[in-house]
Amino acid sequence: MGLGQGASARVALGGPQSDDADKRASVIPTKCYRLAPMKPRLQAFCAALVLFAAVCAHADEAREATVRRIMEVAALDRLILANARATLATDPKAAQHLDDLMYGVRPPAMWNAKHPAWAPTRKALTELVGQESNAWVQKYWRESALNTHVRELAGSYRADFLTTVREFAESPAGQAYFGRRLADARAKAGEAMFSLDPQPQVALDKLAVEARRRFDALPAADKARVKTFAEDEGVWLDKYIASQSRWIAEVIVMHLGDIDYKVREAWRAQLDAKFAALLPVDSKKQILGTLELRDDSALVFRFTFYWNNAADGGRLALEFPKSHPRYAEVLALAPALARGQTRVLYRDVKGVTSDKP
Repeated sequence: MGLGQGASARVALGGPQSDDADKRASVIPTKCYRLAPMKPRLQAFCAALVLFAAVCAHADEAREATVRRIMEVAALDRLILANARATLATDPKAAQHLDDLMYGVRPPAMWNAKHPAWAPTRKALTELVGQESNAWVQKYWRESALNTHVRELAGSYRADFLTTVREFAESPAGQAYFGRRLADARAKAGEAMFSLDPQPQVALDKLAVEARRRFDALPAADKARVKTFAEDEGVWLDKYIASQSRWIAEVIVMHLGDIDYKVREAWRAQLDAKFAALLPVDSKKQILGTLELRDDSALVFRFTFYWNNAADGGRLALEFPKSHPRYAEVLALAPALARGQTRVLYRDVKGVTSDKP
């Protein structure tokens, strides 16, 4: 394209029509350059690099295939989950998440573990959580967890080690060894929640007895093979199992604290209907706290608030001895309050405070 043609094109497009613009356009390069050919040594290096990457990818696939076979015959992923589930009973964070769900039914000012409705409501709530957690963990296992377990095992150990583990797992000795470990772990942990195939405790105990019987019936040679494996490859495999169990335990505890709001509201509605006669009276008013009249006639106003990731983590108390100038005013908020009694105080939309829900 000549300069005149370029100017005409710019006019047609509504662009500038100055001579300076023509000069700037004239310096745009119009030639195409061919890249210099790659040197033989560089070509050889790149080819070797591509070949190495292909070999590594094939090796990774082979190790993952071996690990998937191990998972299939030894059920290591289920053993990992059972170990993780066993920690829930002693994990304070798990207990706190369940308490927080209970305080979603009624706030901390209205009840706690001393309330007569707490125990039956918590039992019913735990069953609801169990149903939800089983469905969640089954989906999570299909979409993520199992693949993570496979990659971690395949990427952490040599191919010959994994082959030895697979061969042992496929043998009668390995079947009895891993079967007993899994059955014992499931019976110990229970399957009230976070289970891939939940079974009642009676069934789990029976499976554990049968698994121990099969293991005890192994011939002496097979028991010797189990001993050799447990003292060698089994030591390193247990490190992997323990690490993965800790990780899954953290994941399932986090899930307890992150259950969808709509699900929790549905649970509350079910529990309200089931324990209507036992639960504290619900109220649309703002709950301020509780007022107690102690035996020494002093008034104590207590209020609880969210703190340190717990619905009842923060607690404060204000004391009003009988000599306090506003003692009568505070006592009037809960008429006929007897010594040793406690009342919940509410505030309505007009700002009026009383003990009326």
